[in-house]
Amino acid sequence: MPPTVLRMTTPATRPKYEKCVRPYFLAREETTLSTGEVNISTFEKRCGTRRKDLCEPCSIVWKDDAYFALMTGAKDYQGKITFITLTAPGWRRYGKAHKVTQGDSNFSTCPCKHRHKSDDPLVGLPLDKNNFHHRKVVEFNHLAPRLTAITLQKIWRLMATQNATSIKKVKRPTARVMEWQDRGLLHVHIIVLGEIPEAIVKAAVLGRASQSKSRSVSPTSHKGVRWGTQLDVKHVDGKNLDETRKLSAYVTKVISYAVKDVTRENTANHPGHNAHRQTLRSFTNSVISCSATPLQCRGADLGDNPSRILIGVNSKVGLCRKHYRGKHQLGFTGNVLSLNRSWGSSLGAARKARQTWAKSEAAQTADKAGCLDTEKKLVTHLFLGRDPLKARKLLAIREAARIVSRSGVFTPLLT
Repeated sequence: MPPTVLRMTTPATRPKYEKCVRPYFLAREETTLSTGEVNISTFEKRCGTRRKDLCEPCSIVWKDDAYFALMTGAKDYQGKITFITLTAPGWRRYGKAHKVTQGDSNFSTCPCKHRHKSDDPLVGLPLDKNNFHHRKVVEFNHLAPRLTAITLQKIWRLMATQNATSIKKVKRPTARVMEWQDRGLLHVHIIVLGEIPEAIVKAAVLGRASQSKSRSVSPTSHKGVRWGTQLDVKHVDGKNLDETRKLSAYVTKVISYAVKDVTRENTANHPGHNAHRQTLRSFTNSVISCSATPLQCRGADLGDNPSRILIGVNSKVGLCRKHYRGKHQLGFTGNVLSLNRSWGSSLGAARKARQTWAKSEAAQTADKAGCLDTEKKLVTHLFLGRDPLKARKLLAIREAARIVSRSGVFTPLLT
């Protein structure tokens, strides 16, 4: 990985990549075809999570990868860059919740008539859990990615109409980061490599009345879900050095949202927030649909007759990957960071650059660089079931003399 991403300017500022606190132990058995010798090797693999609450060392590595991916696509762009923040609807749709009060105005108090600071554990909890629409929260989080895509499509259409050109010519590279708010609802942060007028964003999100030379625009919606009335649009100039620093600061801020869990650190073990999250998660199986059968996933749809009894189903059937992710992420099943294909970089490219850097001579002088994974994949060649003679010829061509026969993954350490 380039030194600029790792912020390695002097030995005093070198990053210290600590060991993963919950690594996977990988075992691999290799058989040399020419001699028949069998070697068994075991090594640790980082868990690679982005969540700071699970593994802070891996969260730091993920954060550097995300910064590399975002800045690689934007560093050479010479023009206006647009930052868009889209929010969820307010209390009228989901119910009242405790909120942070700002200023000394009497109108800035919480609905409970008290004042709350940002670190108050009550912030985000419903005033009345019986009148709070938990299912609607899960539905919004589940539909938020598609709602974001539809909003961007409408923005491109409005820009194409305004400039009298095609949508293909006005589309710009975009990056999207999701952030959980205290209520459990998602906010969306979008970075666009191009200038998007604030009036067009507002028209696409909130709608617009008909004008003398244009038709009315309806607010963006998807399956009855819409954005909130609060949105933010900012611009920076990629040609201006001071503005570029703002871009770096904004990207760093947005990435800090991505490494957060679905709740704040000071409420991770709060009884009220635990109960609130569990109530939200109780609706995920009914909101999220997957292609698995009830024999494969406990959250799979049972069809028109939910009371149908499946004889012989193992009681230990777990959740599929989609339901498992949605259960933890309160209905959201996608990736927190998403870059479109025209961005020019990706998290995969960032990881590959980091692995290449970890093998380089420059990494030998960096503190804790040895804690980084250097292998891209566990299994590189698999020749099971092939004719040995053909396998030897293929191995000779590739100048490799080993065949992977078995490999396994053990449970990560919990200490």
